[in-house]
Amino acid sequence: MNNMKDSNINWIGLIPKHWKTSKVKYLFEIKNGATPSSNNPEYWDGDISWITPADMEDVGGIKSGSRNITEQGYYACGTEKLPIGSIVISNRAPIGKINFTEQVLCTNQGCKGLVRNGNNKFYYYFLLISVEILQALGRGTTFMELSTFDLGNLNIVLPPSEEQRLIAEFLDSEVEKINDLIRKTEKQIELLEEYKKSLITETVTKGLDKTIAYKDTGIGWIGEIPENWEVTKIKYISEFIGSGATPDSGNSLFYDGDYNWIQSGDLYKTNEIVDTSKKITEMAIQSTRALKFYESPYLVIAMYGASIGNIAISKIDSYTNQACCVIKLENYLKLKFLFYYLYSCKDELLRLAMGGTQPNISQEIIKSFNIIKPSYSDLENIVEYLDFKVSQIDIIISKKENQLNTLRDIKDSLIYEYVTGKKRVGG
Repeated sequence: MNNMKDSNINWIGLIPKHWKTSKVKYLFEIKNGATPSSNNPEYWDGDISWITPADMEDVGGIKSGSRNITEQGYYACGTEKLPIGSIVISNRAPIGKINFTEQVLCTNQGCKGLVRNGNNKFYYYFLLISVEILQALGRGTTFMELSTFDLGNLNIVLPPSEEQRLIAEFLDSEVEKINDLIRKTEKQIELLEEYKKSLITETVTKGLDKTIAYKDTGIGWIGEIPENWEVTKIKYISEFIGSGATPDSGNSLFYDGDYNWIQSGDLYKTNEIVDTSKKITEMAIQSTRALKFYESPYLVIAMYGASIGNIAISKIDSYTNQACCVIKLENYLKLKFLFYYLYSCKDELLRLAMGGTQPNISQEIIKSFNIIKPSYSDLENIVEYLDFKVSQIDIIISKKENQLNTLRDIKDSLIYEYVTGKKRVGG
């Protein structure tokens, strides 16, 4: 500790006495991106790599994006080329993806490039542990954006160049070992999810008794089903199919109330809804005519947005927004079978989604969607079997996800300790 001093940067704390502090603007030239006119074909499909935040991974190197621009497009829009070894930061949608360039490229206005002579790998790692700080600097009403001014004034540490090199080389080696474990764990989770989906699909379309006779449904993605099963439409088996509304988001008197209000985001990574991320007030209910109250249990499908196609059973009484489709059935077992069936058919639902910039699984698509109707005894057995098997798989997935989070925490901690000088390479 005698060799440390206060950096005067709250989230960094102590640094080695011989290290200095600075700001991004004093070390890097900040390059902004731009987009050529999409109406001019002469600006596109050229030889210059052009990237957007959507092309970036959260971390790592980047060589190219999904589209290239021409020299004419480059000079027409004012974007700037970034040399190999530059750092690219997404400054909107979302803020905080950090990549380093592995070839010369340029960006759109959703990215900023940090350019300087020398090895920037140390600062790539430094910025990785600064993501939450960068996100907190975002401003805006329609969407959050990190400005050149705020990025330029980000506090950074300044070790001697040789130490920067040693730290970067050490982290390249150690972080890659952790990343390898992360990739393997992610692959294991992916395979478990695929197995779960294939198990559900096989069970809800073929049943549990493999010795019985089958018949062809004539529906390609369903194929054959047991001979005594039927195919019908969701609208013919449901008691009710409806949606909801959103109270005026600008009225603070409508929110933080006592009434559950389901949004499509509440369906993310869950099979059951037991709470809502937002609550609404009595005033909101009285003022928003399209709001509807639903008594549990019922099925909820996200019709559009980032959660499109996600499905969950609500265990709570609630209102919903307009992005959620609610399906009520006469009993819980049938509801649970429908949940498993639609879970297995998510890709088909997404294929049927309509809309240009925003795909939409409309209520009409859901009402007319083909559904298998087993005998009631088969349905009971299927639900009991899948409840048991899926819960076993989900327990394993949960353990793997916990391992994944632990590995990410270890990586973040390792990077933080070394780029702030708390631990020293060879020390």
